[in-house]
Amino acid sequence: MTKSTNDIYYLTVDHFIHQSYTDIALLSPKLFAKGIDPVHTIDITRSYVGAFFDQYLKAEPQLLLEGPSADFPEVKFDQDYTS
Repeated sequence: MTKSTNDIYYLTVDHFIHQSYTDIALLSPKLFAKGIDPVHTIDITRSYVGAFFDQYLKAEPQLLLEGPSADFPEVKFDQDYTS
């Protein structure tokens, strides 16, 4: 990834597990939300995926992809790979 000539976004979300990127946290919050409001887990995923597609398919620049957001403090941009 460090040699890519295209934009790269390497994000991690505190307390997320693999299944957190689906809506399963709404069905079983104790198992899959891991201490985060299950609705907020869905909001995180929808916001970042939506921002990515809006930026690259609609050519609409997205502030959310520029760095940390106060709305989503649990989302971290890995500076070694994000460029």
